[in-house]
Amino acid sequence: MICLAAGLFLGPRWMNGGGVLTAARSGDDSESRGQAGEIAGSPRDTPTRAPLHSVHALGRVEPSGGLYPVGSPAGVRIDRILVELGQDVQEGQKLGYVDGHAERTAQVALIATQLAEAREQWKSEQEYVAILDQEAAFERESMAMLEGPERKRRRRTSRCSPRRRRAREPIMSISWS
Repeated sequence: MICLAAGLFLGPRWMNGGGVLTAARSGDDSESRGQAGEIAGSPRDTPTRAPLHSVHALGRVEPSGGLYPVGSPAGVRIDRILVELGQDVQEGQKLGYVDGHAERTAQVALIATQLAEAREQWKSEQEYVAILDQEAAFERESMAMLEGPERKRRRRTSRCSPRRRRAREPIMSISWS
């Protein structure tokens, strides 16, 4: 007997985690039951019996992309489930809510607001720094204009020979010999 269930070949004896799976046939069930672990339709049965119509078994179906973990974070209880058993779901679809969902949503909104305020404050501080830089540049230019004549005089004096420099220094004392 060949049977495919949950995408697996199970053969004449079906075992699932130590539990024996059973098959149901149409017609008289008293003759189709054999020893524990045997399925009606095994080689001991006669070929005159009715064909197998359904199989009742435990198992799981794995999607082609593999299994996806679904659950709640550690220490959190699931509050509400939004889907039914066997329902098709789409990527990104909400499956349920955990306890404290409303509080966590409020926390996220508060943190987002605080982040927006911090970014706005940082932007205004950057603008203030730019204004201070402009004022400092203006002050440097003003100082350069005011110190211009003094710098020229110092430059001329530094070019003179030491003898001339002494001659230009004010006379502190006069000595008569």
